Amino acid sequence: MSLLLNCQSLAKAFGARPIFRDLSITIHEGDRLGLIGPNGSGKSTLLGILAAETLLEQRKTEMNDAATAADATRLNEAYEAMQQAQQEVDRLYERWSELEAKLA
Repeated sequence: MSLLLNCQSLAKAFGARPIFRDLSITIHEGDRLGLIGPNGSGKSTLLGILAAETLLEQRKTEMNDAATAADATRLNEAYEAMQQAQQEVDRLYERWSELEAKLA
């Protein structure tokens, strides 16, 4: 499998609050990835960084020649789909909270 993305020592903080630090990830062609964690744990931020849409405090990123513009486009599309899904989850959670408050 060809190397698509190799990131070493990623770090991101919002103000004094670190989201992650010294994070390394390697992605090969054909890999399937999943990110799980509570709200605010940095899932969307990490995907944004990998899609080159978010500033990093520290970054050492190498992309193999196999990582073409099409690969970057697919990564951006996946990130956008994940953002839309997160917005829907947030909307449903808000509605759930409203209904729960009415029943209390």
